[in-house]
Amino acid sequence: MEHNVKNDRSRKANTSIKPALLLAIILLATLACMTSCNGYSSSYRATMLVQSNTSQKASVDFSTLEGRMVFNMKSKVNSAERMNFSVDLGEGNLTVSVDCAGVKSELLHLKSGDAYSYHLDNIGVGTVYVILETDGPCRDGKLSFWLE
Repeated sequence: MEHNVKNDRSRKANTSIKPALLLAIILLATLACMTSCNGYSSSYRATMLVQSNTSQKASVDFSTLEGRMVFNMKSKVNSAERMNFSVDLGEGNLTVSVDCAGVKSELLHLKSGDAYSYHLDNIGVGTVYVILETDGPCRDGKLSFWLE
């Protein structure tokens, strides 16, 4: 009889360890995901949107856009010292910010009818984030960014 009591106790211990182990694994996975995030996430509503993002180019063409859209590109040693851009906005207000080497700065603020083509020098090496944020709905936009 004593042998059966020991087996029951060990079975109960094993079944209580499994949920705790599963919970620990889930918490570690969640922590790993949270620490690898860059802090920038896209959250937007759009119609007729065409978007492209590679390691050296990012572009978006939309009929309507509202919210935040984030692109990332990779600036490599001796291959990208300049980010060129061409932007055109039909209606609305849109802010373009750039994060190079962990420093976010506003690049330009577009208003209805604005169109620009220019470049940003000395962007550094690493991930370059281009952050588009609207102040309400925007219409008829075409924005392109590329590393050179």
